Amino acid sequence: MSARRILVVSYYHPPSTAIGGARWAAMARHLRQMGHEVGVITSAVHGTLPGDAASGVVRTPDLANAQALRRLLWRPALPAPGAATVDTAAPRLLTRAVVPDSHLVSWLPGVLARTRRTLRAGAIDCLVTSGPPDSAHLLGLALGSRRPAWIADFRDG
Repeated sequence: MSARRILVVSYYHPPSTAIGGARWAAMARHLRQMGHEVGVITSAVHGTLPGDAASGVVRTPDLANAQALRRLLWRPALPAPGAATVDTAAPRLLTRAVVPDSHLVSWLPGVLARTRRTLRAGAIDCLVTSGPPDSAHLLGLALGSRRPAWIADFRDG
């Protein structure tokens, strides 16, 4: 089997304590051990790790960690990276008005731009979108027919 270039897009990734992030961090590690090249695009909202660049992790902007916006919407401050999570749910106004979820406006524009740059920069054999949030899967649709093979990983039913 020849090595493949895989691009994983997942909102949650360490230092986030969410199980979905830990799951793809482990899968990426195992895929690399099998000889594949794996890149990860994730949100900057959860912080960074010292080895991000070496392990192919790119963090994109997210309005969820804009402190001025959080204060305006009466949201609590985000915890330190790796700390227990706080309620990061968007206000009811956004969750009822933005379908399928508020990450569509807070994170998807930045990740879409970064993914397009990554795809233009080199051959990617497979794109993996992992959610929740469900809006992560809209990335595959937004890239259109010029995207590589696409796997949509729906973690929670």
